[in-house]
This record gives sequence, structure tokens and C-alpha cells, in this order.
Amino acid sequence: MNEPDASWLGKNSTLSKAEVDEFLQRPVVARLGTIRADGWPYVVPVWQQWDGEAMWIVPREKSSFVRSIGEEPRVSVSVALEEAPYTRVQVQGMAEIIEGPVDSQGGSARWVPVYGGLNWPHLER
Repeated sequence: MNEPDASWLGKNSTLSKAEVDEFLQRPVVARLGTIRADGWPYVVPVWQQWDGEAMWIVPREKSSFVRSIGEEPRVSVSVALEEAPYTRVQVQGMAEIIEGPVDSQGGSARWVPVYGGLNWPHLER
């Protein structure tokens, strides 16, 4: 009996720091997981920007996850391709609400970096 072709699975191993940096620069939707005040998890798709040390997320002004982070800063983020080679990065860390920068109309934007002591439980592709 012939073995099935599993090449579509891609390489199933830990990504290097350079591979993580390269992958997170791509326009892939991330899923941010927070803990609501009632204790239930809340997961929402977000755009992220990776600077090599922190993941930055810009929420809308009334995004409910901002309130959740203000009460409980532990978060989890999953960034994954939904097609072969199914590259994925999952991070856990502490989020902080930061005001800024100022936009062209003089208003400010909130930035939510996930930073400091990032725990990388799954860095695979």
C-alpha cells in the first residue's frame, strides 16, 4: 500500500525568529482572545502590526475587547494561514492600552500592544 502524499502539510516544526518576523509582516488576520468581566473568553478577528518585539492592534473606539483588556490584560493571539502550508503563530502575553499616535485630523488612536515576556507556545508551520 502506498503512503499518502502529505506534502500539503508543509514543514511541521518550530519557526525561527526570522521566519516569525517575516510571517507576521504579511497581511494575515489575527484572532485576539481576551477574558471578559464575566469570566468568559472573547475572540475577535483583528489586524495586527508586528515590530519584532510587540504585536500592535488598533481597535475601534468602542471595541469591547479594549474594556476587557483594561480589566484583565492577559491575552492570546493566533495568526494563521487558512491554506497550505498552514503556517501559524500563537502568542500569549500582557496587553496594555496606549493612546496615540495623533492622526492627520488631530484625533488620537488607541494602540494595544501585546508585549513583554511573550510566551510562544506554538510557532509552527
